[in-house]
Amino acid sequence: LDALDIIAEGFRYDSVFSFLKSGYCKWDRGVVDKLENYMLARGIRSKSGWEKPLPDPECEALRHDFMGKMDTFYEALRESKTYRDGLMALCNFLDSLELDRTLNENEELELRIWDIITQVFGQLYDFLGDQPCGGIARTAEELRLLLKSGFNKYSVGVLPEETDCVQIGAADRSRTHEIEALIVMGANEGVFPANFKDDGLLSDREREL
Repeated sequence: LDALDIIAEGFRYDSVFSFLKSGYCKWDRGVVDKLENYMLARGIRSKSGWEKPLPDPECEALRHDFMGKMDTFYEALRESKTYRDGLMALCNFLDSLELDRTLNENEELELRIWDIITQVFGQLYDFLGDQPCGGIARTAEELRLLLKSGFNKYSVGVLPEETDCVQIGAADRSRTHEIEALIVMGANEGVFPANFKDDGLLSDREREL
């Protein structure tokens, strides 16, 4: 979503560095902080400023790599005729970051996150069809809102890091073994057990349409 914010908001400072500091792009955090200080000191807050080479070798290497990927994504999104084209441009951008490989190297939680990402992308790809888009900033903003709406349909649970601890969480997201005591809050009919809830982006009726 930060990558779409960068384009929708014209490479605004907070969008760019929220993306760079996400931890999923394999850029050294120390160099990112160094680049941030450099950009702040010189008031660089636009795409044109990011396109200029930097004197520091480490910062320049990061800037060059970042802008190379962003320029490719920017042009692909600008040339998109439909929202489906824009979604494919975003998929190719994530592929250039090797995000799937980065997540697969980490914990089970992040594997679940990647599974959610692919599900939402697949649902949006089917939903958007050949709906035409207009303007790169508008396309980026609309895709960001659609993806955010899709991601909000999901929740992710985690296992406790220690066995001797107190765990608080939703009943449908908690997984424990050999607990000594269980306190159930709000155990009202219709709340616990919960009624069936479809977490998909589209309802059955919307799929039929």
